[in-house]
Formats: sequence, structure tokens, C-alpha cells
Amino acid sequence: SRQLESETGTTEEHSLNKEARKWATRVAREHKNIIHNQRALEGLECHGPVVSEQNRAEIEQKIDEARES
Repeated sequence: SRQLESETGTTEEHSLNKEARKWATRVAREHKNIIHNQRALEGLECHGPVVSEQNRAEIEQKIDEARES
């Protein structure tokens, strides 16, 4: 048992590593989402006054959704 612990680490260390991987994955996912949403927002804002009134509400909704996420 002691040899196994020295080779693989303690259960506590394993739990901490698992938690660290979970948070690192979450941070990476959120960073990816932020970058994607910023690019989408910039793309939508570039349309500016060229956009017809008919599409304006739809684009504003997409901008709001990008800001919220």
C-alpha cells in the first residue's frame, strides 16, 4: 500500500489534481467562448448603419446574447 502511494501519490493529491484539471478545462472553455463572442460581436458591430431596420432587431439580439455569455 505504501509503495502504491509513493508511485501514484496520495488520494488527496489525486483529488487535488482532478479538481485542478476540472478548473483548467473550465477556464480554457470560457476563454474560448469569450474570444469567439468578441469576434462575433465585432463582426456584428461592423455592419453598422448598412443593416436594414428589418435585421437590426435580430442583430441587436445577437449582440446582447454575445455580451451575456
